[in-house]
Amino acid sequence: MNPNSPRLIALLSGPDQKGLVAKVASWIYKREGNIIHADQHRDQEEGVFFQRIEWAVEGNKSAEVEAAAFRDFGDPSDPAPGSPLHQASVELSMLSPPP
Repeated sequence: MNPNSPRLIALLSGPDQKGLVAKVASWIYKREGNIIHADQHRDQEEGVFFQRIEWAVEGNKSAEVEAAAFRDFGDPSDPAPGSPLHQASVELSMLSPPP
């Protein structure tokens, strides 16, 4: 891992469903990202899933391009039940590389 790689942080929330953690981690892995930190929680009463995941953008990819691709991956307007993050809310932040 390059310590100067830009980082992205995604905050996800929505109805709980099987495989959400795997789907997000797999998407990051396939795009050569490196997960730095991840937390997830399920509200048992409401059945809502929450995740915060931070990853380094590796290779010759820009953080802006990867952020746009992740937004497409997690597009809540996609009504298809099979879409990766169907009905999830996605917030995304970019971090500058450490000094």
